[in-house]
Amino acid sequence: LTDRFPKTREKEYVIGDCKNGGIERYKNEQHGKGLNICGMIGFIEQKDSKYWLSQVNKWIKEIAATDKFWNNSEILKKTQIDKNYASFVSNAKRKLKQDLELNHFWIDIT
Repeated sequence: LTDRFPKTREKEYVIGDCKNGGIERYKNEQHGKGLNICGMIGFIEQKDSKYWLSQVNKWIKEIAATDKFWNNSEILKKTQIDKNYASFVSNAKRKLKQDLELNHFWIDIT
């Protein structure tokens, strides 16, 4: 996770310009099709996991305010934060299938 990208790619962990954001791909079943539990790995290149947790959850809430496909209940919930890694869990809503449990593992490489 880094804020070095241009503003158009800033929220790519969550959503992308062409429905290709990280979490978005699971919601659309581009990844994890047929599964009920999946995971994502992120590498923290700047700041720390607490900062990125706040940012990612802020983005999800902003999107949920204007897009019916997203919901505030999809925010990441902390399961563990240590010096070099952090883990979170979220519930990704899908249109046609059962919701997906999404486990997030972030490794701090700063």
